Amino acid sequence: MGQTPNYAIPYPECDPPLRKDASDVIQFRDLAEGIDTALAGLYDDAANVLFTPDTCRMSMSAAVATTGQNVTPFLNSNSFDNTPGEVMADTANGLINLVEPGRYWIGAYALISSATELSARMRFLYDGVPVTNFQSPAAIYSSPNAYCYANAVLAVDAPTQLQVAIRHSASGALSWTYQARMWAVQMLRY
Repeated sequence: MGQTPNYAIPYPECDPPLRKDASDVIQFRDLAEGIDTALAGLYDDAANVLFTPDTCRMSMSAAVATTGQNVTPFLNSNSFDNTPGEVMADTANGLINLVEPGRYWIGAYALISSATELSARMRFLYDGVPVTNFQSPAAIYSSPNAYCYANAVLAVDAPTQLQVAIRHSASGALSWTYQARMWAVQMLRY
């Protein structure tokens, strides 16, 4: 019996032999079972990547007041994690674990309150190291509140810890509060 090159599915060959016997039925059964197994595997892969990709959303349970110019929000509230065992949401360390290699669409935003315009900006960190530049600055939309936002599509080659950092460009030690949220969706698995 021959086998297909990609999935190694056995298929009956027409010649030789030219005589028909019980082995023909067995070969067709093997062909049907091979196709069934291959399609089940493709469906499982599609279900994992397309229907229920690794996805997580976390936030801070309460706003934090600070006078620091650079902060890394501690995300301690898991609002959604559809990975088996909820392993992406790491509330003990305040970050999202990107557990599978692939491309992820990630985003974060923070509500910032300050009496002074801060022009706060956000960027993403992999294992504590910056992986993006600071994105566009926030502006006060309703005194004293501003929203700061960042998003990116990034590659991950090994399990990685995702965090977000906030920086403002106002001078002096100003008092301000922030409350951040962050999410990650796997778009492609390697």
